[in-house]
Amino acid sequence: TDWRKNIVHEGEVEYLWNDVGSQLWEFEYGIRWNAGQHFIVRVELAYQDRLEDAQWVSNYGTPGEGIDDVSYVFGQLDQQTIDATLRTSWLFTRDSSLELYVQPYLTAGSYADPRYLAEPDTRDLRPFEGYPLPDPNDPDLIRDDIRDYDFDYSAVNLNLVWRWEYRPGSTIFLVWTHGRLSVDERALHGRDEDFRGRISPARLFDQEPENTFLAKINYWFSI
Repeated sequence: TDWRKNIVHEGEVEYLWNDVGSQLWEFEYGIRWNAGQHFIVRVELAYQDRLEDAQWVSNYGTPGEGIDDVSYVFGQLDQQTIDATLRTSWLFTRDSSLELYVQPYLTAGSYADPRYLAEPDTRDLRPFEGYPLPDPNDPDLIRDDIRDYDFDYSAVNLNLVWRWEYRPGSTIFLVWTHGRLSVDERALHGRDEDFRGRISPARLFDQEPENTFLAKINYWFSI
């Protein structure tokens, strides 16, 4: 819509696909509120639904099979993602301002149809059956179900910056950063019902936050 208005909307819809069955749907919407000469708010929302036909999962030794006795295993990945961004800018005076940035991010994916690459430099993917999958993070742990790689991931990042130009060319910045991160996989749970494996805003608050406070002072010398 007209960017000169107090409220501005923008949106986009995208669809991508290829001849092997992978496809991607993406929806984006943004709004900007010009509350005045000194206060602006921007909000952006995005949703993505992705189906990847051949997403790499793991490699392991299989004598007499694969490429040089190594099986490169791929699975079909069905993944959904929600991403939001909030930006605000508040100019109190010519010498002081406050800026806020917040970004929550949520995604979840599930795997199916395991296949291995039979020939190099080709797309010769053949059904993968009867072999355990090693956990890349723990070689002693064997995973025998491609669904064990199902995952969900959530994160939120916040930055708050206050600026004060206490004299021409000399500025003080005070910064607060806040972050949360949560990662989960089906293989980490003994029972399937203990793994949620879906997008849930509550996941943003599962973990303890990490807070950082910074101060920066600039002084301009007239020489």
